[in-house]
Amino acid sequence: YVSRVVFSQHDPQVMYASFDNHKMGDFKPYALRSNDLGKSWTSIAGDLPVRGTVYVLVEDPGKQELLFAGTEFGLFFTPDAGKRWVQLKGGVPTIQIRDLAIQKRENDLIAASFGRGFYVLDDYTALRSINDATLAKDAVLFPVKKAQTYTLSSPFGGTDQGSSGDQFYVAPNPPLGAVFTYYLKKELKTREKTRQEADKELAKKDADTHYPTWDELRGEEREEAPAVVLTVTDVDGNVVRRVYGGIKAGLQRTTWDLRYPPAVPTELTK
Repeated sequence: YVSRVVFSQHDPQVMYASFDNHKMGDFKPYALRSNDLGKSWTSIAGDLPVRGTVYVLVEDPGKQELLFAGTEFGLFFTPDAGKRWVQLKGGVPTIQIRDLAIQKRENDLIAASFGRGFYVLDDYTALRSINDATLAKDAVLFPVKKAQTYTLSSPFGGTDQGSSGDQFYVAPNPPLGAVFTYYLKKELKTREKTRQEADKELAKKDADTHYPTWDELRGEEREEAPAVVLTVTDVDGNVVRRVYGGIKAGLQRTTWDLRYPPAVPTELTK
């Protein structure tokens, strides 16, 4: 049966449809696009999981080629109208995503799962810039959304989440401050991790692994851990704050709380 029909927000002739045939033992992903209001259809399932039924499709209001799909095995997006699909994880379990909605003002994506609640991807605008040229770069910092400062409400005396039994529930809000979104082509690895991964590959081939020397082990132990540092400056170029972010490959996020560094002395104890 037809699980969803969506009309394009950019072209009045374009529409999308997804089909669900799992009740007949067919779990293939059926996602199609029509450029002539339904007279003809073309599959845009691309490289979606071959056994991942598509339940919902939505189109980004800012970029026609950016689509989101809720499937049997999670949430996916495509930056090129269905040629390739990438799974959006970020803590979302591998579960059915039954419905999707976009909050246009904030550019937030809301996903409703089957039995595991709702998930919100705050400000997904960085996905509009994903292309081959972007992914080929070693690192990319995406435009920063205008940040607002405000005083957090404390209805329960300053606690993070109050308790009124099952009649009141609140979920965590996005962190206060300016959110930096950036892309790393490769993970920043220590020499120790690089050596260990190389040894694992040699072990898979039944080849001899390199046993490090004492000096090499000492160098690994004394090596400073890799880090991504984002520097915030004012209009005069003065450093306001340095913010540390993740070092894993792919899209990363970190938040500056709009404050100067704390005035307390540095603590050298762990």
